[in-house]
Formats: sequence, structure tokens, C-alpha cells
Amino acid sequence: MKRFMLALALMAMVVSGANIALANGIGYAVSWDNIFNSFILVGPSLADVSVAPPNDTAYSSATINGTGPSNSVSGLGKQGPVIVSLGTPSQAAGDFSQIGIQSTTYSVGEAQVVNVQSTPCLIGTTCTGTAIQGVNKAESNAVAPPPTTAGAEGKNSSSTLLTFTVTVATPGQLEFQGDASPYMSVYLSPDAVFGSLAQADVSVSITLYDATGAQVFSWAPNGLDTGGTTFGGTVIADPKNLNATISQLIPGTTTYSPFGCDTVGILSPSLGCYGFYDAKTGNLATGTYTLTLAMTEDSYVSVQNVPEPGTLLLLGAGLIGLVAIPRRKQK
Repeated sequence: MKRFMLALALMAMVVSGANIALANGIGYAVSWDNIFNSFILVGPSLADVSVAPPNDTAYSSATINGTGPSNSVSGLGKQGPVIVSLGTPSQAAGDFSQIGIQSTTYSVGEAQVVNVQSTPCLIGTTCTGTAIQGVNKAESNAVAPPPTTAGAEGKNSSSTLLTFTVTVATPGQLEFQGDASPYMSVYLSPDAVFGSLAQADVSVSITLYDATGAQVFSWAPNGLDTGGTTFGGTVIADPKNLNATISQLIPGTTTYSPFGCDTVGILSPSLGCYGFYDAKTGNLATGTYTLTLAMTEDSYVSVQNVPEPGTLLLLGAGLIGLVAIPRRKQK
């Protein structure tokens, strides 16, 4: 009787496990960034500063199981979204709101160059006029079975040719300042088995090249250099990391929200959930320089298969068989 009851208990566990196996494993990742109120300032010794028409490019891509579309557009305006969807409602261009965790697979990448500064300001003054602004979003959601991957990217880049004529003996400087509002979140459901991954990253960088193509300044804000130095210059304000990656390897959620932003705050700078960034170059000689500002968001999820019900039933049958085998009598 005891063996029979144990066999029934094992059968119930196996059937229950088979039912659980029918649930979907879900992986989700989203990465946002909003760079705004950003300005290029020049030192008072730099005169006759000219700014060539900027080459602003917005790029976005979305893939499911390694394939999907991408798109690149130069100039201001809305770019994307590029969507690969298996039942998920689509979003309009310029809609950076979060779709969120769904029971179906989808991937969205969107980038938008909103504004580009046309006239540099003088260091030590308050900048007015049109500022630099770019917004990106990468959002991916993958559901298994079968094993599924989804990835997305939103990327903005601005390459602006700046020509400087130094009219006094004192060398000149450039200063870069602006606000940033990053946000990332990754999730794996309890049914996402070992080997699944949800990952998101954000990156922002400013680089200055001279006429020979040599790099004379570079800055990738990491939240560690306030009051310190970067290559070819000095960091004045660097409150939080704008070059970060978060990953989820086990069931659960990880969020990167350095300024307390949520899905609303990231797109509403008036709420105050952002940080101010500021850095100066070293002394620059007379010449022609190329300034590149780049920001990229990526999201990637890979969800491995959950156990098949048949496999669990076979395992259960084996366990029940072991219970049913009579034990040998001890001599």
C-alpha cells in the first residue's frame, strides 16, 4: 500500500510538472536614452567659429532569431520604429513608450535626431537657441518554446565639422555640456531555463579629431570622472554612468535607473529625473576639427526551451517503475 501511494504521489508530481512545462519562458529587455539641452561652447580666444551642416544619422534595427530589418536616415526627424512583430501591436514613428512584457515575441528599435545646435556658445555664458537632442529606444521580447532570440538597436550619431581660427596667442578650448536621462530594464520569467539571457546596454561618447584624423579628445561618461580627466581634456560633471550594461541570467528583474526615471520620466525631462554632464577639451591649436557625438541603445534576449511534457512523463514513469520493483529480501 505504501508503494502504491508513493507511486500515485510521483504520478501527480509528474503530471503537475508536465502542466508547468506547457507554460512559456519569457525574456524581456529595454534600453532608453534621451540626450537633451546639450550644447557645444567655445573659449573666448576662438574667433570666427564656423559650423558646417551636420551629418546627423539615425539608425535602428530589429531582429528575431537572427534576422530582421534595419533602416538608416540622415538629417533631422523621426526614424523608425523598425518592428518585427508576431502579434504585438505596432507603434507609430516617434512613439518611444514601453510596450512591456508580452506573451508573444517582438522586437523594436527606434532612433530620432530631434534637434542639432547650429551656433556654438561662448564658455562662461548661458546658451540659448536650439540645443542638441537625440532619443533612442531598443526593446526586445522573446518567448519559448521553441528556443527564441530577439534583438534591437537604436543609434544616433552626429558628425559636425567645426572650423576654428585662433586670433589671439592664448590657446582655445571647447566645452560640452548637456542633460541625459537613461533607463534600462531586463527580465526573465520563472519558466526561462538555464542558458537564457536578457541584456540591455546604453552608450554615449564625444570624440574630437584634428585635420589629420588624429583623436585629440574623447569622453565616454561613466559616473566616475567628476573632477578628473579624460583623454585630451577635463571632466567637470559626470554624475552617473552613461556607458552601462545590465544582464539577467536567472529568473527575476534588474533595472538601471540612475536618476529615478521610470518609463514616463525618461521622455519627460520636466520631471527632473536626469543628470547634467560637462567636460572641456585641452588647449586646441588653430585648425579644422571634426566633432562626433554618438549614442547607442541595445537590447537582446535569448530564451531556451522549457522541458517537453513527454520528457517529464517518461522520467516520471521511470521513477514509478523503480518504486514498483520489489526490494530483495535481506538474508
